[in-house]
Parts: sequence; structure tokens; C-alpha cells
Amino acid sequence: MTTPPPPPAAQITLQNTQPLTFKTADGAVLSGELSLPVGAKPGQRFPTVVLLHGSGPNDLNETLPAQVAGVPGGSAVFLQLAQQLNSQGFAVVRFNKRGVLGVGPQVLPAAQRMGAAFTVSGYLKDALSVLNHTRTLSAVNPAQVYLLGHSEGTMLAASLARQHPQLVRGLVLIGTVGHSFRDTLHFQLVDRPLAQLHQLFDTDRDGFLTIPELLDTFKKLGIPPASQADGLGLVPKGDSWVFAPSLNPDAQGRVNIDRDLKAHLEALFAPFPNLPGLPAQEVLYLSDAEKFGSVTTLLPGYQGPVLMLHGELDAQTVLDGARKALQAVQASGNTQAKLIVYPGLGHSLAPMKGGIPTLGPMEARPLNDLTDWLKQVSAK
Repeated sequence: MTTPPPPPAAQITLQNTQPLTFKTADGAVLSGELSLPVGAKPGQRFPTVVLLHGSGPNDLNETLPAQVAGVPGGSAVFLQLAQQLNSQGFAVVRFNKRGVLGVGPQVLPAAQRMGAAFTVSGYLKDALSVLNHTRTLSAVNPAQVYLLGHSEGTMLAASLARQHPQLVRGLVLIGTVGHSFRDTLHFQLVDRPLAQLHQLFDTDRDGFLTIPELLDTFKKLGIPPASQADGLGLVPKGDSWVFAPSLNPDAQGRVNIDRDLKAHLEALFAPFPNLPGLPAQEVLYLSDAEKFGSVTTLLPGYQGPVLMLHGELDAQTVLDGARKALQAVQASGNTQAKLIVYPGLGHSLAPMKGGIPTLGPMEARPLNDLTDWLKQVSAK
């Protein structure tokens, strides 16, 4: 089975859908949708995949605008997944995350998205409510319910499967969070920026960064320098910028990337989870996520089928973490876990663009692989 190149999100329309509502443990109501294969008949029951989002206020399609996705027209990876799975005989359940009212995403004001319900632990309770309700739907085969988690969703899927194995037939994990949340964020805020400074900004490859190198690269990438000023220790000077004295610029105004800029980024990260300028709710989220654990700590002991799909160039959750998680799961006795790595693809299993990661649309290769795997497991 092969899949053509993915269409833009705006061109995807699901043909057979039903609106859903899910009541959570604390009485909140989440909206969602069940999509069925074309031609589904009354009384017919399907193997079903429940999609669990990545972090942030995601709608049921995991919609990302162009400026975030890095591609014209943006992306909607969950809509793309639903279309693919429906075409191959699977029902799919998607839902708007707590605090999200509709596609866009349409999000409640930040003041209404506060407290423990808006943490990973809170989202786990919501996901369990969605899973339990899904199993009661007349079109769903309750013995064939799968969880597909993306990024943060891999943590939820792993925890649900380990705690409630009788509810879950198998897992698909995309962008597995295999390291602790602190280590994952350290990669995103320290290790990855340093690598990008070397690869994209240090044009003469001398290990030093100059203001002209920075500004030229910012211009090529369409990035406003002011948006990166704090992270790079930039201060305005007239119509331009200079490095802050704390970065020890030399007589030519250059700073050493691996010494001075690394020290600067490490100092900014040191107070984790109380990162500079972070709102109290985000601090609560990070603190909870760190305590919650990773797929490496959450999933061992689950003996059902597990498929991990990971982009080799994933800039959010590093490939090494997925390998670590796989080893832990296999060491616990699970012989049904496997990992597929995709060269050239990133966190949403989409290709790089001009050296910069994109977040969709997902390429055909992983779409085919996950569908083939689900069909094989469902046939057993």
C-alpha cells in the first residue's frame, strides 16, 4: 500500500464524521469528532485509533499556522492521520484539548487556562475519559482500540497503556519523549541553539559569532533580531545590536560560541522550572511534566504492541531518547516493540526546509508504515 504526497491541510476533508463530546473526571466537557471509513454501515464496528496531541493548546486537527509549521498554508497532522487511517479501514477519534474551543485553534484566554487541570497530569485524566468513552461508541470495536501519541501525547499514551493495559490494543508513538522533561527542554533551549549557531550562523566556521553573521542570517531566515535578543545576549546600540559585556566579546566584537554563549544559555536554563520570564502556569506545567516521567520510565511493563516512529532530525525530542525508551521497554520483556527512524525528517515526520525544521505535513513513508503496522496487529 502506498500513499501519494500529502496535500495541504486546507485540501483535506473527511467524508464520514460524527461530532463527539467527552465529559471529564472533573465535569469539564471536551468536543471532538469520530471519523469513519467511507461506506461504513450501521452496526459495523471498526478498529479505532485515538489521537493524543503534543504540548500546547492543540485543536483536534493539531492545526499549526504557517509561521509555526514552517510551510505555506500551515499543517494539520492529525487531520492528515485521520484521512489516512479512515482510508485503510480504521475509525479515528480526535478531540480538542482542554481549553480549546474549536479548530484554529480557538483557545480560551490564558486566565481561564490555569491550574493543575492544564498540566500533563491533568491531560492524562482527560485522555482516560476520552478513551473510556471511545470504547462505548457503537462503531468502535472495544477490543481494537489503539492510542497514537505525538510528543507530549507519547507520555500520556505510555502512562495509559501501563496503567490500563486492558483498555489498549497497542500504541503508536511519534516523537517519543524518552528523556526527562528537564533534559528534553535543555536540548531545546541550550543544545539545539548552540548547534544551530554553528551550522547556520557561524558562516566562516571559526567558532566565533559576530554581529554581521547574526544579522545576515536573521535576514535570510526572516527572523526579527529582537525576538532572539535575550537568548543571545544582544543589546541595542543605535540602529543595530552588540553583544552584552557579560558575553566577553573580544576586541573584534566576537563571542566564543562554545564558551561564552554556552555559558549564557546554561545560566538562563539553570533555574528550571523557574525559567526567566515564564508565567506561573508554565512553571507549574514544567514542574509537573518533570515529575510525570518519560516514556522510558512510564512504559516498561506494558507487554502490548508498540510502534515508535522518529525523525532522525527531530529538533524537539531527540532520537536518542526514543532509542533509550525502546531499550527500556524491551528490557522489561516486551517483544512487540519496534522503532523506525526516518532520515531527513523532524518532529512531525516532515522534512527540513532550508536547514530549518518543519512541523508537517507528515511524509508518506511514516503514514504507510504506521498504517501497515496497525493492519498487521489488528489482523492477529
